[in-house]
Amino acid sequence: MVIRRRRLATVLMALALALVTLVPSTALADRAVSHSGSRGVHGLIDSQEFPAATCRYDSLVQLHKIVVRAPIVYARDTGSGIQTGIVGWRFRVQYSSGLGFSTYRTSSIVKASATDRRPAGFTGRSMQLSNPPEVEYRVRVDMYWYDSHGNQIGKATHAPDWYGWSATTHGSGVRGSDTCNPVF
Repeated sequence: MVIRRRRLATVLMALALALVTLVPSTALADRAVSHSGSRGVHGLIDSQEFPAATCRYDSLVQLHKIVVRAPIVYARDTGSGIQTGIVGWRFRVQYSSGLGFSTYRTSSIVKASATDRRPAGFTGRSMQLSNPPEVEYRVRVDMYWYDSHGNQIGKATHAPDWYGWSATTHGSGVRGSDTCNPVF
C-alpha cells in the first residue's frame, strides 16, 4: 500500500511538473537548500505569478517589510492509513554587504497539525524591518517535523527564486532573483 501511494505521488508530481513547464508564468522555482532527518512532502509556492517573498519599500526606497508566503508542509508518510503529525515553519531574513550572507532576523516557529494527505493550515507571515542597512537581503524558509513528544525529527530549508516588490513611489512588480533589490 505504501509503495502504491508513493508511486501515485511520484506520478502526480511528474504530471504537475509537466503541466508547470507548459505554463511559464506559474513555474515552480523554489530551491531546496538543505534537508535532514525524517520529512514529509513539502515546498514553497514560488512563481512569477505567486512569488514566495515580497519586499516592501517606503517612499525613501528603503526596505521596511518582508512578506513571506506560507510553505506547503505535510506530515510524514510512515505506513498504511492516514498519518498525523505536528509540523512547523519559520523564515529567516539574511543580508550581505558583498562578503556572504548572515542572518539579520528570524521569525518564531509556528506549529500546526498536518496529515500525509492534508498539509498544515499555515498562513503567510511578515516581518517589519526598522532602519535596516542598505545591503542585499534574501529569505530562507525552514520547515520542521516533530515526533509525538515534540522533538524535532526533520528539517528542510528552501530558498525562493521569485521576489515580489512594492514601493510607495514606484509601483510594484516581480523579479526572478535570489534577493530583495529595488528595481526601479
